[in-house]
Amino acid sequence: MGGKPDRDIVAAAANLNAVLVTKDADFSLSQHSKVPILWLRFGNIGTQAMLLRLDHVLPEAVAALEKGEMIIELR
Repeated sequence: MGGKPDRDIVAAAANLNAVLVTKDADFSLSQHSKVPILWLRFGNIGTQAMLLRLDHVLPEAVAALEKGEMIIELR
């Protein structure tokens, strides 16, 4: 959904009952009340490095989601 307004992205995720995953520091986190957000704060890294890092923190993220947290910042 690249290029779409944040509100449209949040609405689409809510309709799908999905967790929104973003690296976008400018993403409007104020709209988070509709869907849980995994905010990836890994810096400017390639896809492979990002996936490896995500693999290490995913159990922590899942646990936070299961507790009902709506914004999970992953570093």
